[in-house]
Amino acid sequence: MFADLQGLPPLLIQAGSNELLLDDAVRLAGRAAADDTPVTLEVTPGVPHLFQAFAAILEEGDAALNRVTSSSGRHSGRDVRDERQCVRCGSTPRAAGRAVHR
Repeated sequence: MFADLQGLPPLLIQAGSNELLLDDAVRLAGRAAADDTPVTLEVTPGVPHLFQAFAAILEEGDAALNRVTSSSGRHSGRDVRDERQCVRCGSTPRAAGRAVHR
């Protein structure tokens, strides 16, 4: 948390309330704000570290990834929401609806 964060593009930091690194995420967001870097910190209740990796079975993870891709698109000028792929089967949200594996 000692880096100079000035000049970075807007940051979206996501953590779960049960996240092992929650304190670090909060400190990073505070440091970015202190360096005048636009930052959004999202803390999702009741989810663990890397909850976004479980997007196929965890609605909070799917919603978090949608916010990431939406945010990325806003800042890059591209709509990247339909470029996501399931790591298990390679399906995309557009091609398969919402891929659900059990």
